[in-house]
Amino acid sequence: MFRYKEILLVDDEPAVLKALTREFKPHFSVVHCASSGLEALTILERHPIEIVISDYRMPNMDGTELVVNIRNKYPHVVTIILSGQADIKGLSRALNEGKLHRFLQKPWDREELIETIRLSLLEREALLGSDVLTNLKNRRTLDEQIIELKKHGDSSYALVMVNIANLDEINHQYGGALGNQFIKTLAWHLSDGNTEPETIYRYKDKLFMCIPYSPKGYQVVMRLCSRLSQPVEVDTHLIKTRYTVLLCDVKSLHQVDDISIADLNERSRVRLHHQLPIYWLDNDPQSRELLALFSVLNDIDRRYFCAFYQPQLSTVTGDVCGFEALARRKTVENEWQYPASFLPIIEQYGLTKVLTEKILEDVLMFIKQHQKLIKDRNISVNVPGNMLINGQFYELLTKLTTKLSCGLNNLSIEITEHDFIEDFIQAKQELSKLKGLGLSCALDDFGTGYAGYEYLCEMPFDVLKIDGRFVQAIGKSASNEVILRAMIDSAESLEMGVIAEWVDTQEQADKLKTLGCSIIQGHLVSQALSSDDVVSYLSRMEEERWKMSHKK
Repeated sequence: MFRYKEILLVDDEPAVLKALTREFKPHFSVVHCASSGLEALTILERHPIEIVISDYRMPNMDGTELVVNIRNKYPHVVTIILSGQADIKGLSRALNEGKLHRFLQKPWDREELIETIRLSLLEREALLGSDVLTNLKNRRTLDEQIIELKKHGDSSYALVMVNIANLDEINHQYGGALGNQFIKTLAWHLSDGNTEPETIYRYKDKLFMCIPYSPKGYQVVMRLCSRLSQPVEVDTHLIKTRYTVLLCDVKSLHQVDDISIADLNERSRVRLHHQLPIYWLDNDPQSRELLALFSVLNDIDRRYFCAFYQPQLSTVTGDVCGFEALARRKTVENEWQYPASFLPIIEQYGLTKVLTEKILEDVLMFIKQHQKLIKDRNISVNVPGNMLINGQFYELLTKLTTKLSCGLNNLSIEITEHDFIEDFIQAKQELSKLKGLGLSCALDDFGTGYAGYEYLCEMPFDVLKIDGRFVQAIGKSASNEVILRAMIDSAESLEMGVIAEWVDTQEQADKLKTLGCSIIQGHLVSQALSSDDVVSYLSRMEEERWKMSHKK
């Protein structure tokens, strides 16, 4: 309990100081000694002392005067008088005024003295809300926070515990006083800036935080690790922190103490980050959601989400006339996940904007690097309806084109019908702004939402993308084919292009061509390709076209 605290011993007898120092050195990080009250007050000004044990009878200033001075200037310091010649009247005054925590007689009993210090520190902790050395919140306030969070069963929070792995080495190499200064400086660095001081807690050599299961919680942990990774300057020394960050569900513990910490350290661990020492304790079903969230956010950070490109084929020329950019996620096994595996977490935690930015940046870079190969083909990007309506996509687009120094000649966008009708007027205005930049705009998955043809006429779309379920019904449902024909005819009357998705068979392709569909997309044409495969795909097409032209 005292391992990371500093104690001050005050006695005018050197032999007593020596004996007390022997008693306390194994228990405290630093033991300070003073032979008078004045010297003791000077030491208190310079060091983060939490316990003072003083003799009563000393020259110039007795023990009562000293503890009264200490209590007035340093109310957090525990004061104990240890004397064989006590002035009962003087001690009574100090005790009655609350200036003195305990009085023990000489010769002291070692176990009684240690227990007295322990109880006095616990009493003080119950009164104080913060740690004396670092000014971080203490264990009592952490326990209160855990109890409060557990009351809200609808909210999920994780407890973050930071182990400073090399603190013993620092104390051994530089001494306990500098080790404490290291902890104090580190706490200041961690509390500075965006991380509010009251959200960090200290208990012994551990630091704690409570974070929500959310992207914000992930960012708090990332910021914490970033600051822990920076060397700490103490005096003339630059000290690197070795640390481990452990997370567990707040509901899995009642309070923070030595027993619960030992239990946490014994639990099985699941790594949450590919580089940083961040671990989740226990892989129980309740925690899998946080594991999935951290995994997604970690993969976004290391650019494991990227654009794949599905070719679109002209039914008129037989050439590839464009691509749709689709999100894919790289796994640790070097395979690629489809959106169905990660979109539930993306949508649940509001990460659609982040993913859209990653995919859009990928596409713009690809267009910039391969402009000559792409030629006049468009690459379409899916835009969430809310990002369109609130103007976020327009802002994102202008930001990225400036950042990447690229144009928009080959970019088009797709808006899903059921995402789109929250604010008709605003959506129309935003679409017009994007068209003003030269973008082609498509209405995706038409036929699955609740938009009527009047709505279709009003909006400035260039392309209608027919939902794949109508394509899959070709040859199976006569009523669906009637609807399909009506949609294609309507688009043609509005001078809009038509793209049919999920075209998997030649029968479907032939029927769509007969109905007047100008572009098809699906596995019959090609599955979605990586950027490297697209380059190879287009290069082969160019090579074949060159060969054909030279044969003639």
